[in-house]
Amino acid sequence: MSERFVPSELPDPKPRPKCPYCNKELGDDPSFCSNCGKYLGNKGKQYKPLSDGRKKTIRLIVGAVLLVIFFVVFFFVNRRG
Repeated sequence: MSERFVPSELPDPKPRPKCPYCNKELGDDPSFCSNCGKYLGNKGKQYKPLSDGRKKTIRLIVGAVLLVIFFVVFFFVNRRG
């Protein structure tokens, strides 16, 4: 008789980070240890800085929106005057 395969016995493909205070595996929210209760901040979440091209695109969009707002306000002020 062959052994039956149980999916829950599979090893975790990605090891979970551990708490630096109690050395237990962190749960779904890596900014807080559910075992010892310590706040870990954003250590588990890493943010990438924006690239220069992305910054230029955001500046262009913000500039265009401000320009449109300026023309709309200018149009309504001159229309009433």
